[in-house]
Amino acid sequence: MEIVRLTLVVITLVVISLMFVGISYGKVWYGENFDNYKDGDIAGQRGWEILPLKAKLTSSTIQADVAFGDTGKSLLVKVGQYAIRNFPGAHADTQHVSFHFRHDSETDLMASHYIGGGDIKWKAAAHFSIHGQRKQLSAFDGGRHRNIVLIELEKWLHFHVVLDFKKEAYDIYIDGEQLVENFGFRGEDHRSLDWWFFGSSHLNEGGGPLVSYVDNISIGTGKGDPTKLPEMAVSSSGKLATTWAELKR
Repeated sequence: MEIVRLTLVVITLVVISLMFVGISYGKVWYGENFDNYKDGDIAGQRGWEILPLKAKLTSSTIQADVAFGDTGKSLLVKVGQYAIRNFPGAHADTQHVSFHFRHDSETDLMASHYIGGGDIKWKAAAHFSIHGQRKQLSAFDGGRHRNIVLIELEKWLHFHVVLDFKKEAYDIYIDGEQLVENFGFRGEDHRSLDWWFFGSSHLNEGGGPLVSYVDNISIGTGKGDPTKLPEMAVSSSGKLATTWAELKR
């Protein structure tokens, strides 16, 4: 009987540990590496659109010249372009957004990212930007814009953003290193992860054009694991087949 009790205790501890890991890391519910998209405008493909907040914006484009791992395709974003993806459903509590990003322009322009819920608006929950000329990541902490860290241009970086919709705060990791911790949401009324848009609407009045790329998107519940590469969405069987990076090799 003592052996049976010990066995049951061990099994219980294992189950609790697995549940804790599942809650912490969560399930990936959206993943995209753009490899099966048509070249050209992303607007109109698989739920991606042009941002409706500003007139005269054009569509970001799918291309195969530059991609993570040097194979497949990625999304090219230039000045005057914003790509937006809506996510129907209730993605509340803690969510994570993981993706590869590359900024190729040493120009006085920012490639900006906005993640939030409810009505689409500039004052997002998480709002962060990469400035080409300064080679700098900056982010909003509530209403305050703060410079975070210098980055390297023409290099793929792994961004991992964790949003806590109960605390109304977010964290940012780059290549597994935490650089932003517990920054307050910039805007109000963000109760779940409903949309993400990125790009630049500012006209370039000097210097070269803005050129940036996004690849290997992975979005899911929980904090996710910032040390791991973005994963595909979970299949109907509940199994993760592989990572986007492995597919592009």
